[in-house]
Amino acid sequence: MQNSIFEKINIQDICSTPANEILILTSSKRQASRLKNDIIEQVKKTQKTQELPEILPLNSWVVKVFDNISSFFNHKNDIVYVLNQISEQMLWDKVIKMEESENYLLNFHQASILAMEAKQLIHELCLDISSNHSNEEYKRFIHWKNCYYNELKKINAVDFDYIYEYIINFIDRKDIIFPKYVVLFGFIEISPRLSRLLKKILYFGSSVKLFTHSVVRSNESYICACDSVQDEWRQSAIWISKELMKNPNGKYAIVTPHLDKQAPMAKRILENYFSVNEPLLEFNISSARSCIDWPITNVAISWLDFFANVAFYKNCEVALFSSVLLRGCCIDDVNLFDLYTSVELEIRSKYYLNITLDNILRELQNTRLGKCLSIVFSRWINQCLRIESWVRVIRFSLDSIHFPGEKKIDSETYQTIENLDALFDNFVLLDPLFGHLNSIEVIKLFKTFARRSCFQIKDNSSSVFEVLDIQDAVNVKWDALWVIGMDQEKFPSSPSPNPFLPLSVLRANNVPRSTPEREYIWAQKIYNGLIASANMIIFSYSKTIDEQITAPSFLISKDSKERVCISYKDTFYKVPIDIINDSKGPITDSNEINVISGIGLLEAQSRCPLWAFAKYRLGASRLPSYDINDRYSLKRGILIHDSLAEFWKTVKDHSVLLETPTHILDNLLLDCIHNVSRKNMFVYGNTLLNLEIERTFTIIKNFLFLEKDRLQFKIMFLEQDINWQYKNISLNLRPDRIDFLSEGKILIIDYKTGNSLFYPEKDWARIRPINLQLPIYSLACLNTLCLDTQGLAVFFINAKELSVKGLSIEDIGLPNITLLSDVLWNDMINKLYKKITFILDEYINGVADNKYFSEEDLRFCDVMPFLRLNLNE
Repeated sequence: MQNSIFEKINIQDICSTPANEILILTSSKRQASRLKNDIIEQVKKTQKTQELPEILPLNSWVVKVFDNISSFFNHKNDIVYVLNQISEQMLWDKVIKMEESENYLLNFHQASILAMEAKQLIHELCLDISSNHSNEEYKRFIHWKNCYYNELKKINAVDFDYIYEYIINFIDRKDIIFPKYVVLFGFIEISPRLSRLLKKILYFGSSVKLFTHSVVRSNESYICACDSVQDEWRQSAIWISKELMKNPNGKYAIVTPHLDKQAPMAKRILENYFSVNEPLLEFNISSARSCIDWPITNVAISWLDFFANVAFYKNCEVALFSSVLLRGCCIDDVNLFDLYTSVELEIRSKYYLNITLDNILRELQNTRLGKCLSIVFSRWINQCLRIESWVRVIRFSLDSIHFPGEKKIDSETYQTIENLDALFDNFVLLDPLFGHLNSIEVIKLFKTFARRSCFQIKDNSSSVFEVLDIQDAVNVKWDALWVIGMDQEKFPSSPSPNPFLPLSVLRANNVPRSTPEREYIWAQKIYNGLIASANMIIFSYSKTIDEQITAPSFLISKDSKERVCISYKDTFYKVPIDIINDSKGPITDSNEINVISGIGLLEAQSRCPLWAFAKYRLGASRLPSYDINDRYSLKRGILIHDSLAEFWKTVKDHSVLLETPTHILDNLLLDCIHNVSRKNMFVYGNTLLNLEIERTFTIIKNFLFLEKDRLQFKIMFLEQDINWQYKNISLNLRPDRIDFLSEGKILIIDYKTGNSLFYPEKDWARIRPINLQLPIYSLACLNTLCLDTQGLAVFFINAKELSVKGLSIEDIGLPNITLLSDVLWNDMINKLYKKITFILDEYINGVADNKYFSEEDLRFCDVMPFLRLNLNE
């Protein structure tokens, strides 16, 4: 059934017809809301009071009709539960996970989306798939579908497709009374199932009409080639700003075929442009976002995650507790924000990985939040409840902490809180599907439910233009449109057939998104609809996408005029900027000794002087990471370092290493690793601890083969504290190891257990040398211990690499050690010493240039916000 067979009706005709004689069915909520507003505006022009006709999205009308006849329906079939779209999606999830529990490579979420879509396509398009067309994917889908319907029977439930079919058949009973006119709006195409419904409506005497605005043939059509997608949005912002200045009451929109993907970028670019330029314009973006992406809902879920973890495990991750404490939305979140921040800073270093409920309450003692949490956790019992009971606990808990806090809320936040409340109501509808759950399971399920539920803020009444998905702009009267993304790659879009339905069936039935030909037909309808909707229309496209040259869509008329892009930066009001050179700070106080642990100051000053100034003069530093993996990697490295130190305390020289039987060395090494691991890694549990002990033993044992191949040496110092002072800078140093070789010469060794980049000849030959740990140790040993260095070596000890790098005067029996003559060695060492003192003099004199040799030099910089390196990009 084609749209063209229906008689057209316009807004004037609707307003002149009694409201009880018209039912308007739209393709979406957005279209229903728009048409309602248009009718209201039309009625205002008549200056009369008039009842509005019923305007509903088709799907909402189907559900409403079913609700009206459900008492009869339930009496006959004992059906008590109707799945909404989200509930149906989650039931598909449950079914596929049960049936494919051992298929670890299957993306369950994606599979459930496609399976649900396949079922809907079969019903919407009345597909008849015979065994001749069946394939393995379709057979698997049929198996899942049968399991899905079995689950529906178990809980006495039906889904939308079932009630739609029921209503079509129920019309024959003549118990559904239709008004004189049924009006359709927003339908680009009429599906076979909708066609069956309309035929029934026509058969019983109602007239079906198609709403349309008076057709406007675009008399101005332009095409604009932009540098990128971002540039398209910027150009559209410039254009719409000028159009509204010329005609403030005009009706304008920016549309795109992929608004769902581009909405965040569009919002950012448009808000940035209109916040800087006058006039300040309000706009609506008609794109729903996942509920979990709305900040206030996300904070609520974080609190619920916190409650559930503490209730079930009696503790939670420090990162989770810190997160809710900083994000607030609770009692005293404004008045006591400083206190909450102080508590958060303390627990970062005070507790490792997890924090118990007792410690949480101790940290928050004497605060009202602490008392509120005591009340909350009295309700979170560690047992399984039904979802309905859990929702009561959830609501009580959020109320108890005074969610959403004391901050003033704007309209957007208020609407989001209302949606959160509705989300809890809808979550209860999952109760028959999932039965009894514990606290962890129910919050995990609610997060999934919130992620799949979408929410959109109501249109701002003060908005002067709209940002729409391309098909929402069709059949609406516009003064002008800007259409983004009109390149050959996106319009028409590439086909994306459902993999669970045989491709031959999809092609035979001309199913949407199944073939290039079908996508072309759809795009042609959209294009014609846009052309007929606006007085002026501009099509833009990106000249390059992902470094590939593109061309405009071949659907765009060849008669379209070329529009030249306007420089985005030139549209901003330019403010004179004063430039102040602050690359030099005050000189350090010569009468005050600056005590620094390690060589971090020297390394930072050499790599980027501003890094050293910010960290060591201003005291700025990145907060400790919550990332468990970061801390775990650090612990692994410490385990290797400390185990080697313990080992060499017993095996003090090369001869002992060679003469001691292997099994004794192995037992000694294991004892050392066990002793160290009990101190540093006890929090990880016995299973993981045993694996780490085994791993560490293997790594160190393999590395000892390199040690055995060395020439004679004797351990002189292990992690020896050395203080070296230069002017008013005092460095507290601790070399990992110093070996005594011969004739008073020493080899300084540093262990590296990570993936560090180290090239001694290259790194130390730079004007501003880096990786200065070994050179500064050498200088300190010479000045404080009167020890002359013969070699500098880094031992790389990790699962990926067991190697050595360094420089030496003589062969010491280690591979990859570059040998230098006495002259070259002395020349290199003396130059290094001068460079080190020069760099320290820079720091003392307050040099804070924001310069660096390469980006790799800043790989581990923890004050990057101070450097502001990319301002000109």
